[in-house]
Amino acid sequence: MPVGDAYAVSLERPAPPGQFYVLRSVEWEGDRATHQGADLGSGKSGSIVRAAAAGVVVSIADHGPHGGYGTHVVLAHRLPEGTLAYTVYAHMRLGSIRVRPGRIVQAGTPLGRVGATGRATTPHLHFEVRMPADPEERWEFARVEDPLAFVDERLPSHRGDSSGVATYLEWAEFAALLSSGARGDDILTRDAWWRMLAAGLKGPIRDLTLPPRELRDSLVVASVLPAADAELTTGVAVEWAELASDLGRARARGMRTGNGPLRKARHRKLIEAEFGSPTPLVRLSALSARPGKPSLAEAVLLLADLAGPAPEPPKPAKRKPAPVKPAVPDSTRRAPVEGAIAAPADTGS
Repeated sequence: MPVGDAYAVSLERPAPPGQFYVLRSVEWEGDRATHQGADLGSGKSGSIVRAAAAGVVVSIADHGPHGGYGTHVVLAHRLPEGTLAYTVYAHMRLGSIRVRPGRIVQAGTPLGRVGATGRATTPHLHFEVRMPADPEERWEFARVEDPLAFVDERLPSHRGDSSGVATYLEWAEFAALLSSGARGDDILTRDAWWRMLAAGLKGPIRDLTLPPRELRDSLVVASVLPAADAELTTGVAVEWAELASDLGRARARGMRTGNGPLRKARHRKLIEAEFGSPTPLVRLSALSARPGKPSLAEAVLLLADLAGPAPEPPKPAKRKPAPVKPAVPDSTRRAPVEGAIAAPADTGS
């Protein structure tokens, strides 16, 4: 959810602590949406507005009515089923936008603050979800969805615990690497692995709804899988040697997901606990020799390692000390001018 509690919005007022409540929902007049989103409020301005899922910033607007949206941000997202969706965050506080077009954001990334710009009479967030008919359709013309129902159906089944594997599984669901409900301890199949590569890696593959064999062929054409893999069968478990080989090629391409969920120190501590090394992608030969079969969770951890840890917070700027004026030596002080009138002494009256 984009404001308040990350997993709940209240339908009642007053809302429980930490939650926003629904001021107004999507309204329809026949097939036309007369109100195209949900208005979420808490009775005050200034609360942080967050990205509802991992995505890329499509556009921002500030300082103007902008069709009634006022100060707003639009994100594009790749859904787990392979289709595209837009989320819109409107009526934000003037000058509060904290992202720029083209930036990749993670779920929960601060976008700005709740305000009352545009066509708004009270402070609230106007939140929309739109589904384009094709990737070239502008967000303003895309089909309107009920945003709260849409998000509620797609909330991750894994809830981050701030330091463990669940944090990475939640990250993978938000980034469309995993379908909701996927179990981290399940053995990784080729079908699931190829889909994770297609969803996570930078490259030309847009359609994640392809059958496994066609998806595999697309990955071969994109040089993510070697041509020899064209004969590999689907529906079987991935071997560690195969996983390590694929990660070696994936490393040159990079991830489209943005950074992983944890910062460097905590990320490396967890990775070392799972793989015996804080940098397993540096020694792929050791990775390929691991016993057993890789699990979904292990594949997610390695893709997060490929994506890199979350950026460190900016260091506070050091305040320069005020310059100290040098004392004037007695020898440089002016001697009183002969004949000048002295100032009267302070008598305290």
